[in-house]
Amino acid sequence: MMSQTMKIIKIWFKGDYLYGEDDSGKTYRQSLLWYKKLRSATAEEREQYTFGFDGIHWRNIDEDVSFESFAYDDAEPTKLQRFFLSHPEINIAEFARLIGMNPSLLRNYINGFKKPSKEREQMIIQKVNNIGKEYMALAWNRKLSIASTNWQVRTSLFSLWSTIREKRLLFDEKEAAEHATIVDLIRNDLSRVAENVGVDKYRYIDVLHTNKGDILQTSSEISGRLPEDYRQHLGEILDAQLPAGSITGAPKDKTMQIIHEAEGYDRGFYTGIMGIYDQGELNSAVMIRFVEEEASPSKTEKGKNPEVSRELYFKAGGGITSKSDCRREYEEVIQKIYLPIQENPSSEY
Repeated sequence: MMSQTMKIIKIWFKGDYLYGEDDSGKTYRQSLLWYKKLRSATAEEREQYTFGFDGIHWRNIDEDVSFESFAYDDAEPTKLQRFFLSHPEINIAEFARLIGMNPSLLRNYINGFKKPSKEREQMIIQKVNNIGKEYMALAWNRKLSIASTNWQVRTSLFSLWSTIREKRLLFDEKEAAEHATIVDLIRNDLSRVAENVGVDKYRYIDVLHTNKGDILQTSSEISGRLPEDYRQHLGEILDAQLPAGSITGAPKDKTMQIIHEAEGYDRGFYTGIMGIYDQGELNSAVMIRFVEEEASPSKTEKGKNPEVSRELYFKAGGGITSKSDCRREYEEVIQKIYLPIQENPSSEY
């Protein structure tokens, strides 16, 4: 329990802990794992603090520690929290999906907003241990040497973590079956307008970097030779490919019927195509993620013209097969919802 009148009058650092002494002479401590900036700060930076009305402030690194936090019941991280707080390079959402858990719930466990049952916590720790064994197996097989410095350890761990994610995706039966169906469908569609159609590169990992973290996806490269007069028939060529097989699945007619019945609305530009035509070359793409502005009249007083409100809708989707898991499909769509905003490279955020 914490005291409402608690006031820390002295602090010091020792190891991975921040210690504090209140006005009655009682000593407290809390782990620096809760304070990323303080943990990575230099000794000089840590000494540049001021006491405020209800806490301590480090202006130079923009960090705050409240007096009350010294007496929190969870001032000492649990084994589960300690693991994730010690390895911020691990993508929490990806890890949660890897063990079949809700990402938001796992974040709440890590941040202390919710407390898991002993059974649930033990289950997660066991999953961590199992993945740790995969790390070690990969490290041994690749003869990776994890050096003693923090940077090298984190770099090796991140590399192994990425390898496991890629491995899981490549060997996922549902993803493999879905990808094979789409490649075969697109190859057939392309054969209607081109010759010598072939798969140049099949099912490799693409990494999409977003402001919410990396998204892994599998890709294939399919090519063919268009007729000499293709520039005069671009519209016909594109029309023969639409709707894209990556959007509908197979068989096209049946899946389009199911999609229409399930959605019950006109998609408009979403999942259509966009492109740039310049000096005889066309670069085009299917709009699989799309932000659309919609205008709708809002309620007003009687006799007045209705005002028009504008709202933005982010549209994204995923492939459903007989092997799909509802929760995983939903979480995959949520992961795809991001804005293409690049953060300032000089900022910690």
